[in-house]
Amino acid sequence: MNNLQLEKIFSGQRPTPTEEQYIELAKELNGKSRISLLKEGIQYFPFSNKIMNLLKEENVQTKMIRRYSKALICKKNKPTTHFFRQGAQYLLLNNDEENAAKLMKIGLEKNKSNYSLLVVSAENAMKLFDWALAEDLYSQIAMIKATPELLYDIEVLRQLQGKESRMTETIEKIHTQFKGKYDSLFTDSYRIYTLFDNGKSRIELYKHIEPATEVVATFDTIDKSWDLIPFAYNLVKKNKKDLVSLRRNHTRNFHQDISKEQYSDTTDAIFSQYEHKFAYGTSLGGYSSLYYGSNIDGVRILSMAPRNSAHPEYGSPNILVREPFKHVSPHPVNENSQITIIYDPRNPNDENYIASQILPSYPNAQVLRIPYAGHRIPKFLSQTGQLRPTVKEFLGKKTITPIKRGDLRRNSMEYYWVMAERTLAHKHFSWSLQFAEQSISMDMNFDRPYATKTEALLGLNRIEEAIENATLSNAMFGSQYKYAILLADCHEANGDIPAAIAVLEEFSQFKEVSKVRKMIKRLQEVAVVQ
Repeated sequence: MNNLQLEKIFSGQRPTPTEEQYIELAKELNGKSRISLLKEGIQYFPFSNKIMNLLKEENVQTKMIRRYSKALICKKNKPTTHFFRQGAQYLLLNNDEENAAKLMKIGLEKNKSNYSLLVVSAENAMKLFDWALAEDLYSQIAMIKATPELLYDIEVLRQLQGKESRMTETIEKIHTQFKGKYDSLFTDSYRIYTLFDNGKSRIELYKHIEPATEVVATFDTIDKSWDLIPFAYNLVKKNKKDLVSLRRNHTRNFHQDISKEQYSDTTDAIFSQYEHKFAYGTSLGGYSSLYYGSNIDGVRILSMAPRNSAHPEYGSPNILVREPFKHVSPHPVNENSQITIIYDPRNPNDENYIASQILPSYPNAQVLRIPYAGHRIPKFLSQTGQLRPTVKEFLGKKTITPIKRGDLRRNSMEYYWVMAERTLAHKHFSWSLQFAEQSISMDMNFDRPYATKTEALLGLNRIEEAIENATLSNAMFGSQYKYAILLADCHEANGDIPAAIAVLEEFSQFKEVSKVRKMIKRLQEVAVVQ
């Protein structure tokens, strides 16, 4: 605090924010609120170059937007094509889609045959998801200079509007006019189009190099963001099907920003182009395959362990949720009989949610229950050799064969870890330890049973062994805070508070985790009392 703030506190007045606080808050605001805050800040810090520069930038932006806006209403001025190109792009960058579209259309009216303006406007139309305008502009460009990319994209734009497909004819035309160029349109067998993007959720269309009559709607798992390939990407590619994938910008985004109606409005036209449609996902993706996918006409759905951690009643208390839950809950009743739901009824979280919220909404679904398979159903199925046959039956439009368990479960380290967790919950520490060690022996790099083993050893009061295992776990999987906390728990159980604090402080140097900081504070308080 500076002297001015201290004087205000002593006199009972509210203290002025610091220069840095004004700057940081301004970065989080837009429009008039941002300008007002910066103007207030410059009054308290008249010699602040940082605030002054931000205010100058804001004034420039305001003037630029006013300048572009004038072109929308002034009939006398005659801006150049450069003005219209740059103006529309500038307005798009500032999230003013409405005025960007208006300015772009005015520019096209005044410069109907300008090639560069047509190209930029077509690209902007794609960003605005105006498929009709984009098709019209690409068609005009193709008349001036046709390319294989243009011809293919025009056909996809037609499909996005629900028009009758001419894809086979278009591909033949590309092969005839541009020999050897068709394959270059695709990367890893796909050409990608963004159908929806609100900054948080994104819907992407993947067109396969071989014209497909079937499409799979996939929904990412909790650990995926749109920087990675979509869920089931390689599987769908191997089956030569088109893909429509719902993505997200962050692993803590649970799609509360996109409604069922928005998903349907975006995808209905393209789904109508296919003979067969599938929706597939697990965990958050399993939830989304039901919530969004059930609106697809004639769809077949495979949903594994559906769960949305953002749900206020059935979500996870350990998951940071950035937005309040906005989805309809329970899901609207859907009578589709081509839905298969697979889950573990012995998983308390899944059983409570699925039995009370999901199954009543899908009364005709085929329900396959696999006791002690855990929440990560695909892991169990893969380790028991049943994932590929199950998905093959699903994509083959066949009734899915009931999952086998019996002796096959012994091939799954996931099963042994789940059993270790369940027996630990019932304080059968010896059994839990045996199950955890069996899981580790099957895969030394599987992290989860190491944590269970440490807790079982603590439960058996085998403190030195617990410290040894926790130390190994923290060394192997140190990027995860739970292993640092477990090691600290072991040291605390051994009465070595300084060692516990040291472990946590070392971890906190690399990552700021609230649980770690809270535990450090608690241990420091214990140390003072001692």
